Formats: sequence, structure tokens, C-alpha cells
Amino acid sequence: MRLRSIAMFLACAIAAGASSVSAQVSTSPLHYVPLSTPCRAVDTRQAEGEGPIDGGTFQSFIPAVNCSIPYPSDGVIAYAMNITVVPHGTLGYITVWPDGDPQPSVSTLNSYDGRTKANAAIVSSGGDGIISIFASNTTDVVLDISGYFTTASANYVYVPVTPCRMVDTRINNGTPFGAPAITGGTQRSFSLASSACGLPAGALANGGALSLNVTAIPSTSLNYLTVWGTSPNELEPPITSTLNAPSNDPVANAAIVSIDEASSASVSVFASNTTDLLIDVTGVKMRATAVASFSLVTCMK
Repeated sequence: MRLRSIAMFLACAIAAGASSVSAQVSTSPLHYVPLSTPCRAVDTRQAEGEGPIDGGTFQSFIPAVNCSIPYPSDGVIAYAMNITVVPHGTLGYITVWPDGDPQPSVSTLNSYDGRTKANAAIVSSGGDGIISIFASNTTDVVLDISGYFTTASANYVYVPVTPCRMVDTRINNGTPFGAPAITGGTQRSFSLASSACGLPAGALANGGALSLNVTAIPSTSLNYLTVWGTSPNELEPPITSTLNAPSNDPVANAAIVSIDEASSASVSVFASNTTDLLIDVTGVKMRATAVASFSLVTCMK
């Protein structure tokens, strides 16, 4: 089910009401639930969609439906998602917020040059798991979900770590984490448990997720790059994207990547066009029982 609601944007009304909008804080801690594979929840370019978001209006969506995410009885849920805009021209900004709340005076991403761009965000939902997206200028939007946060017990905890570089394909160091670059139209897997960052293989033996920063340094225009947890049962890349670099410039984006229990903390990457790749780890989401044995060394850049 997808809801569409349109309201003309009045800048003066938003400015006048901005002081009354405050952050909503849940009184209960939220637990992270990784999806086994990234899920495409919304794509307004598809025929079954309701078309792009017209400039100066917003649309509302229920991402949980297409990704089979159960809605908790207390109504508290937040999505870990990657948001991609495909503008029809210059795009000043989009704003994503919980449906039913006043539109906040914040932005989620910008595309002044009108190029396809992506940004990772953790987005709280309103009633029934609905989120709203405002666009200053007409744009299509694509929402990919890697997991969600809920008050329901999930037995996963988040362990922040000192950022550490796991993969750098620019460096010919004779390891599985260096050169060569990823050839366009191909995928490559990295067993991150064996990287110099010292991630223990047992830390994600029962599943979980890695918080990563992914940087592409393309040799030509890069349509898209997808990162996901390697799965022996799903050999093809999921229909999702992590970042886009159509201007041939280095582009980075955060990603929460679910780890398959059978993959030994392996992560796969598909690139539509040839690109070098950097992967930095910033945190680990693992079962509470694995935390006691977890340690991570700090790497040089």
C-alpha cells in the first residue's frame, strides 16, 4: 500500500512553525533487525508507482509493505535506508520525516546539478510505518532498506569502533583487499573477517551487520554501485544501489550491510562501471552474546 498526499509548500509557514518542531525521543531503546538482503521499498519511476514528487509538494510512503517488515504493536519503528534522487532538473533539496509530524526545516540530500545522487539515513516513521518526502523541485525517488529499528527484542547490539580501512583497491599490496579495481559489470567479494582491521570471524557468526563507509573512485561515469552481504543462496546482486557517481568524481556514502550467517563476514560489491573502491568500517551490529569476545584494531588511513 502506498499513500500519496500533495501539499503546496509555503516557505513562510514552515519558517514560522519551525520553532515549534522538536526532536521526538522514544522512551524505550530500539533494537536493530537486519534484513537478509537489501530491499527496494519504493521506486517512483516504476509504472505501478504514482510518479515523481512534483516540485514544492510531498508524497507519503509505507516502506515496510514491500519489504515485509512487521509493524510493531507500539508503533515505534525506524528504517535504515538508502535514499536516491533522480531529479528532472536542478534539485534544491529533499526532506524525509515521519508522516503526521510537521515538516521539519532540514534537508536529507541536495542535487543542485541535477545528477542522480544517494544518501544513507535512519528515518523514523509516523503512524502505520509511513514516512513523508518533500521535494523542492520535481524528482523521482528510490528507497532501499537494509534493516530497521524497533522496540521488539532483536538481540542485536551496536558496537561503535574506531574507523578502520578494510579495502582499498588503489593499492597493489598483494592482498585480497587491494588492487585491482572492480571491472564494470562484475562483482567482487571481500572476506572482511580476514582484513587488517582484525574483525573476529565469530563476531558475526550468527548474523548481524556492519556499519560501513563506502567510497567509489570511478575511472569513468559510474551509474551505480551496490554493496550487500554475500549469500551462498543468492548469487546475483540485489536490485538496490548504495551510491552513484555519474560525474566521474569520487563519491562516498554510508551503508549498513547485513551479514549472512554462512558468509564469514563476507561483503560483495557490484559496479556498473569500472571503479576503485574504499571500504571503511565504523561499527558492528552483533548478537549480545558475541560482544564479550569482540575487539577491533585501529588502522592507518
